[in-house]
Amino acid sequence: MAGRPLAGMLAAPSAHTRLRVALGVTLLLVAPLAVGAWVLDRVAASSDRARVDQALVETLDAAHRALARQLAAAASRAAALAADTPVQSALLHNDTARLTRIAATDRVSIVVDGRRVAGPTPSPLAERAVVVSGRRQLGEIIASVPVDAKTMAQLEHQSLVRPATRLLLVRDGHIVGRDELPRGIRLPAPPRPKVVDVGHVWYVALAVGAGVGSAKIVALAPDSPLTSTSSHRRLWLVVAILATLTTAALAASFAAPALPRNLGPNARGERRRARHSVDVIGEVLASTHDRDRLLQVLLATTMEVTGADGVRLLERNRVVTAEGDTRGPRRLELELDPEGETRLVLHAPPGGFEPGGTDLARSIVAQGRIALENARLHRLAEEQAVTDDLTGLANRRHFLYRLDLELQRSQRMDEPLAIVFADLDHFKDVNDRFGHDAGDEVLRLFANILRDHSRTIDLPARLGGEEFAVLLTGTDAEGARSFAERVRATTAALRPPIPGGSLRVTASFGIASSAIGLSRQELMTAADAALYHAKASGRNTVTIA
Repeated sequence: MAGRPLAGMLAAPSAHTRLRVALGVTLLLVAPLAVGAWVLDRVAASSDRARVDQALVETLDAAHRALARQLAAAASRAAALAADTPVQSALLHNDTARLTRIAATDRVSIVVDGRRVAGPTPSPLAERAVVVSGRRQLGEIIASVPVDAKTMAQLEHQSLVRPATRLLLVRDGHIVGRDELPRGIRLPAPPRPKVVDVGHVWYVALAVGAGVGSAKIVALAPDSPLTSTSSHRRLWLVVAILATLTTAALAASFAAPALPRNLGPNARGERRRARHSVDVIGEVLASTHDRDRLLQVLLATTMEVTGADGVRLLERNRVVTAEGDTRGPRRLELELDPEGETRLVLHAPPGGFEPGGTDLARSIVAQGRIALENARLHRLAEEQAVTDDLTGLANRRHFLYRLDLELQRSQRMDEPLAIVFADLDHFKDVNDRFGHDAGDEVLRLFANILRDHSRTIDLPARLGGEEFAVLLTGTDAEGARSFAERVRATTAALRPPIPGGSLRVTASFGIASSAIGLSRQELMTAADAALYHAKASGRNTVTIA
């Protein structure tokens, strides 16, 4: 022992020492990893649930609008018959045979003094019109939307319902219009997403009023895929944690001989920086979605571990941030992206960088590059999640989200708010005559018109197909009409350069304002009804609800 050099003894730690270091690093990592995994699982589960809930909201919104169109058509049919002279004459003379023929031909029910005299029993979805002669009420015409599997299938098709999602009609807690389901099944109609049992199968359910009486439309999405996804996610998280811990333990075990055992001030500084670098890497990886926070962490940490007097952050050779004394000629440059467009420039003190600090800085920046790329991809995914790919406008999901926020704000601040629904006229003919490429070009041109006429505080969106919407904050119905008229005139003057023929594009517009105290669903239904009226009035026009 006495013949061995002291430096050699200190530089060659035993296997026991390496094991202790490995266990220490493992314990240092296990707590934040476990907490991070649990938080990630909770966030992912919440995200999964939010996606299902949002899908249900969008499905119900589309179904409600489709049903509102059918009810509007039924109301128009009932009103037209109520004003028809032969119908009035048949009721005035109590001509039952003629009333029966009218009811069968026009698919309506006729009621006199509360008693049905012709036609089938009205469905839960029915619109009524009173027949009046002079001042005398002769009876009622009731036009129904059939409540059957065919109607529900049509609603599902018009709502672009996913294969696993179902639409049901519920009246007084009972399912109607679905013959394939056992009779007598009761189903709650929750106004918020809720897990319910339907025939011993668990679903996430959400309901909205059908627009007539107590009937409600309920959308169901299976709950089992969420549970299965959560289980698989936990399994992979456990595997990832075990793999990470094993790698960390092995790395620490092999790296242990390089760590000095003496307790001099330099060695303590090295160990402190090494421990701090591990903490920083964990912090960087935990902050992957916030690019500014990542850059702050990288600047502060690389300065500390290298002992630099100053640091600059360059993007495309332009100084974005500078801290400390950046006059020193000796410097270390670290690239933060593969293209080298973003760089950290560290300026050394007069005595140079601290021993081992530059290697730690390079290691931290390598981890930071991964985190910055993750942040970029996350931001890109967020933009894609709220943007329509074809037009670059907001998509339906983002429009509904912003509409909810702006409605709350407008009610709180007592300010007006309006929405404009727009629909390109005869758009199917464009696709049929000139092809879908021409149709896509028309959609992009119309989107540009909406964008050009909107203010920065407005939100133009594509709801789907040829349907568009614009959220106008601080705007009443007349202001929205002025906006829609400008868009309508610009669109009518548009002559897209379509090969093989000339093309004239027009659009119809429906407007609703929150000044009349409507909820989001009522506001959209009112705007949709106004749009339907604009279409029925000859198109290329603007109608206010």
